[in-house]
Amino acid sequence: MTQELSDLELIENVQSDVDVQESLTQLINRHSGIYLDMVNVYASPNSPFIDYEDLIKDKDFKIYQAARNYNPERGAKFSTYLGNETKWMCLNLYNRNKRKPAFQSEFLENLSSAEEIEVDSISERKQTQACISKRVSRELIERRRDRSRLNL
Repeated sequence: MTQELSDLELIENVQSDVDVQESLTQLINRHSGIYLDMVNVYASPNSPFIDYEDLIKDKDFKIYQAARNYNPERGAKFSTYLGNETKWMCLNLYNRNKRKPAFQSEFLENLSSAEEIEVDSISERKQTQACISKRVSRELIERRRDRSRLNL
């Protein structure tokens, strides 16, 4: 019969690389619910800005990271620390991806890059890159205008 260890003892094992697999498995079993609840609150499965499935798949790794980075001297329980880390991760992903519209990355993927276009000189390459940049800028401006017209 194995002895039930506290969260602090399990985290110390993970941080000191002692019986990591067993300790991490116990932490995951205890705290998966907190992680999943926070992901469900801060990351909608229908959000265009966050890949919800990736967050769910990364659960074990994120709990491992939280255990490695946890500092009990800061006064928070591990469950609180994990919940806050998960919340901030979701909000940072949302804000980072919200600033990069999906159509911009799709537009860039469909557009030939300057490296793929055969050019003879560095100046031609710079001109090609500037042309691509101008196209993207124009596309962004047009979409913003269309969006503002729809919101009127």
